[in-house]
Amino acid sequence: MAEDTRPDAAKRLREARIARGFKTVAKACEFFGWNYQTYAAHENGSRGFGRAVDTYAADLRVSKAWLLTGEGEGPPVPRLQIKGYVAGSVTGFNIIHETPLDLADRPPALVGVDDAYACWVRGASMEPAFREGDLVVVHPYKPFVAGDYVVIQQASANDGEPVAFIKQFVRLQNGDVVARQLNPAAIVTFPKATILKVHKILSTREMLRA
Repeated sequence: MAEDTRPDAAKRLREARIARGFKTVAKACEFFGWNYQTYAAHENGSRGFGRAVDTYAADLRVSKAWLLTGEGEGPPVPRLQIKGYVAGSVTGFNIIHETPLDLADRPPALVGVDDAYACWVRGASMEPAFREGDLVVVHPYKPFVAGDYVVIQQASANDGEPVAFIKQFVRLQNGDVVARQLNPAAIVTFPKATILKVHKILSTREMLRA
């Protein structure tokens, strides 16, 4: 996913729209009677929306100050779904997509990232970086590089049900994912044909960045 370079006010406008329950610009404009082209320009950041802030604040149920500056009352922040378990072991654990196991507070970096999720760690193969019972927070769109910790979702060899591992990304090799296990130290290769998704785990510092 490309870096979002829109003005912060435009980002907050989108966040407020989504929090109000409108996943698309078109649906919000239809419901509130906003001009589509005008609102879209406000949300994509190509035009400022100072003159329309009273309307947007009232319709989206946030304060004018929050829309313009980030201060004041904003929309409620939806909590993060804990979707299952990732394995710090030699066998993966299922990630449950349909029904979350629990909810966690959403860090600032994941506000507005609809598909972000969290998982609990099972097993000891990534100690001391991650221990049994740790909660990892996952950004499904943020690029990862060598040294980053990732969740690797892989089709099971038995029944095709996805399982998930936590590992340290090393490199791509002909489409295969080469990753590092910490305990005991080992290099593990996940064949391209079995990989469903690879997602970056956010560090504490990254989670706190809005």
